Amino acid sequence: MIYREAERQILKRAKYNPVIFVTGPRQCGKTTLVKNVFPHYAYVNLEEDEVRQRIESDPYAFFAEVEKGSGVIIDEFQYLPGITSRIKVILDEMIGKRDHPLGFYILTGSQNFLMMEQVTQTLVGRAALVEMLPLSLSEAKPTDALEEVLFRGLYPRPFGYKTDYDEIFQWANAYVSFYLERDARALRKEINISLFYKFIKLLAGRVGQVLNINALATDCGIDTKTAHDWLGVLEACFVIVLIQPFYNNFSRRLIKSPKIYFVDTALVCFLLGITTPAEVLANKLYGALFENMIIMEQIKARTNVGRDNNVYFWRDEKQHELDMLLHYANHLRAVEVKATKTIKASLADNISQWAASVKEHTETERYVIYGGEEDTVVDGVAWASWRRCWLVNQDASPQH
Repeated sequence: MIYREAERQILKRAKYNPVIFVTGPRQCGKTTLVKNVFPHYAYVNLEEDEVRQRIESDPYAFFAEVEKGSGVIIDEFQYLPGITSRIKVILDEMIGKRDHPLGFYILTGSQNFLMMEQVTQTLVGRAALVEMLPLSLSEAKPTDALEEVLFRGLYPRPFGYKTDYDEIFQWANAYVSFYLERDARALRKEINISLFYKFIKLLAGRVGQVLNINALATDCGIDTKTAHDWLGVLEACFVIVLIQPFYNNFSRRLIKSPKIYFVDTALVCFLLGITTPAEVLANKLYGALFENMIIMEQIKARTNVGRDNNVYFWRDEKQHELDMLLHYANHLRAVEVKATKTIKASLADNISQWAASVKEHTETERYVIYGGEEDTVVDGVAWASWRRCWLVNQDASPQH
């Protein structure tokens, strides 16, 4: 079993909180992890109609039985909204009587909006949130070629399929057509699924690009309000990530729309009709797929240690662009992302262009993450292999 870095967060927060929420995309490994961390806890899955109906019909009996044990894992808890209210009542009853065991309730879910709504309404101050994403490169430690990793992605199941490309493609098909459709309907019952699917495919074709919501809506045949709404659904279901532009204190007029990325490249490959790693290499979006993976690795590097996302990009009105700015309390890191396997000093020119445009950040640390194997320094710029790219987003400078 692959060790998941989120385990440290879960164990730490279980020392101080009676309720732990573990949130993240479907099939990213949430249930496997919490079962492994709490092997003696009771387990219920609220996606199962029979289980949900039994608890709804007699919640007092359910919780009375649960209270006799060492703890309980409640999977996909958002399917029974009232369950958090009942847990609040139980915790309130404990005040002044006895302390409730910490880390007793482990709740998992894959719809971020519904989860957070329930938490803020009922269990603020009683619960800790741990977010999980698919495997990181630091967890998976792949030895395969870059195009293989981009095609398989880093969800545990397709990553484990290795060279069974058809099985990987079928997994992605099932993920989009079954899980995503069901979750989308749970958030928006009136959603037009055929148009929604078209919308997702259009987003895949725009991966790594600045969002033009009007053009996207027009191409899909929907209005901009619906397009905004559907982007929210995809974010809530952990399918896409919108990276915001960094323009703090900059006098030059800057682009202020976000860039579009997917949580995992396997889904992008499926939506683009890519069926083998060789097709990844040949696709015009190969560089964008590489950038997508690297962006997500920087986000995972923070998420896995319980930190907020610090990833931004920069582009001005003259189309000068920097792929990533990593923002820390007292400094920045400027990062270019290049799929090439060859080190060329000129590939870092965008960093110099950015520094020249923004005088107050000329001392920013400079990096290029690329598709090669070697870590080195060229003309004051640190070059980091994609295999170790998460090291770039650490509070202390990585050693090169």
